[in-house]
Formats: sequence, C-alpha cells, structure tokens
Amino acid sequence: MEAATEIMEKDGASNIDRSRNIIATELLANAGRIIMESGGDRFRKMRRAVFTALQPKASESYQPLQIANARILMLKLLQAMTDLPTI
Repeated sequence: MEAATEIMEKDGASNIDRSRNIIATELLANAGRIIMESGGDRFRKMRRAVFTALQPKASESYQPLQIANARILMLKLLQAMTDLPTI
C-alpha cells in the first residue's frame, strides 16, 4: 500500500489523465461531466467550481430548494396513490 501511495504522490500528475471515451463524453455526458473529463486546465476549473459549490456553507443555501422539491414530490406521490385503481 505504501508503494502505491508513493507512486501516486510522485507521479500523480501524469496518472490523472484518462483516455478519451468519445461515446461517453460526447454523446452521453454532453462533454460537461467532471468524472469523464481528462486532466488539464478544464478539469481543474470544473473541479474548483464543484468543490466550491459542495462545501458545507454553500450546501446550507440549498436547503430551501430541497424542502420545496421534497414537498412537490410528496404531493405527487399522494396524488399518484389516489389515482391507483382499486382491486
């Protein structure tokens, strides 16, 4: 395990790049998903943006939207239950 950690620490920059998967990145992910992004300037910018948005302080601001969406979901579930045919 220590050998693997040492390799990643020494050669991490050269190991970060992923081979380009045209179908996954271009067709399925619209070339905008960070997990499919190759290492480079665009990857660093995307990682920085995602990291900032997912910090605990930032995520607190999402709570009103999450509550509103949870209420909408509950109403739709209740409506779907009343629309079920009786046996």
